[in-house]
Amino acid sequence: MLKGATTLVAEGSNMDIVFDTSGAASVDFLLPGMVVAIGDVGDDIPTTANVRINTVSSTSTETTCNVTAISHLGAS
Repeated sequence: MLKGATTLVAEGSNMDIVFDTSGAASVDFLLPGMVVAIGDVGDDIPTTANVRINTVSSTSTETTCNVTAISHLGAS
């Protein structure tokens, strides 16, 4: 699950995304090279993006990933 709100970047751009669980723990299954879909609701319009995970850094309470946006669907 994404931790907090995020604004998706343009396709081909990089950004950091923070994930955690509903119990406020790190997400251990995320690995560099994985492609995952993330979602956000901005202005009540759902947006989904496919992102490639570049790096993963975990603490006991959250996991931060640097990702590259591959594609978007929804609001721009």
